[in-house]
Amino acid sequence: MAAADEVGPSRLLLEHIELDGDVEEGTGLVLDAEALFFGEEFVTEPPPLPFATDFGNISHLVPAALIGVGRPGGWGFHTARGAAEFSSPDALRSALTIARVLALS
Repeated sequence: MAAADEVGPSRLLLEHIELDGDVEEGTGLVLDAEALFFGEEFVTEPPPLPFATDFGNISHLVPAALIGVGRPGGWGFHTARGAAEFSSPDALRSALTIARVLALS
């Protein structure tokens, strides 16, 4: 609640709130809430990452899988340069390599 008082309403989103308990029987109330706080700074040109990941889709099922193969200069995520990289021959080779590794594991 203190954090919510410090930010404006455009930077706070309550996604889920659940209140549980029985006041008639004298039990305590339990509050479960999920909130998103949005930062003030936005990086328009993030630095390239040395490898790509699936951001959890596969690595949650196969924790040892590092999705993505290193690439000189890294990968430019969430940029126009990154869109071109991910449709490049390097990206296709990386995807095929990853598919082979996952198929064999």
